[in-house]
Amino acid sequence: SGEDTSSLGSEEDGDNSEGASETPFIVPRRASVTAALEQKVREKVEAIESTVPVYVAILNRSNVRYDNFTTFLTFGAKYASRYLNKNYGAAHHGKKNMISLVLQREGKSRTWNTELRRRVDRTSILKGWASFARSNRLREGDLCLFKLMESVEPLKMMVYIIRREKFLA
Repeated sequence: SGEDTSSLGSEEDGDNSEGASETPFIVPRRASVTAALEQKVREKVEAIESTVPVYVAILNRSNVRYDNFTTFLTFGAKYASRYLNKNYGAAHHGKKNMISLVLQREGKSRTWNTELRRRVDRTSILKGWASFARSNRLREGDLCLFKLMESVEPLKMMVYIIRREKFLA
C-alpha cells in the first residue's frame, strides 16, 4: 500500500540505550513494520508502562503451526542476551540451557507453562508455546508484545496481542 516501513526500535540499534533514552520496544531485525502498525505498537507499549523494553514478535508460519510439535517462538539475540539469558543458572532446575517461563495473556487469569531454551545463537519458547498459540487463536501476521515481569519466580511474561486484521484496515 506504499506505506513507509520503519526499523525504529530494531535490534540493530546502537547499544548506547542506558537509562531513560532506552527504546520502549524492540522489533526483530528484518521485520518490516508499516507506519500505521508502528503507531499502534507505540500506543500499546505506552499503555503497558514497562520498565524494560517490550519485545514485539510478528508471528510467522513456524509460530502458529498447531498440528506440529515444532511450533516455537524465538526472541531476538540482543533482547535475549540483555533481558532473558541472565535468568539461566539458578533457575534451570537441572536442565542445562532450559528454564521455565510462564506466559499470561493481558487481562486473563489463565497461565501457560512453557520452556525457554537457550542455544548459542538463539533463545526460543519451545514446550508449551503451541498450546498458548492455539488457546489464543494466534494466526500468521498477528503481533505478540512480551512484557517481562521483573522479580518474579519462575520467569514470567505478560503477552499482549494485536490482531493482524486490526492494522490492515
